[in-house]
Amino acid sequence: MPIVDIDPETNSELTKIMPGLKSNLEHHEWTKHGTFNGRDAGGYYDIAIDLVKDVNASDMRDLFAQNIGETITLFEAKKAF
Repeated sequence: MPIVDIDPETNSELTKIMPGLKSNLEHHEWTKHGTFNGRDAGGYYDIAIDLVKDVNASDMRDLFAQNIGETITLFEAKKAF
């Protein structure tokens, strides 16, 4: 797979939110999803990092955390979001 060219700051943040980074998950994600968005890898991952931070700071995160292993409804997810 091609090397994913991201700056050290983005790489550091990505390491915190993407445990699969150690197994090169970022290569798969970039090749499969990122290359089609018109941004470079850094821009793509900066947006992904911001989205994860937004979800983690929301009621959605609490809903997910309180229901690990359970099923939630679309209504519950939309309400939390």
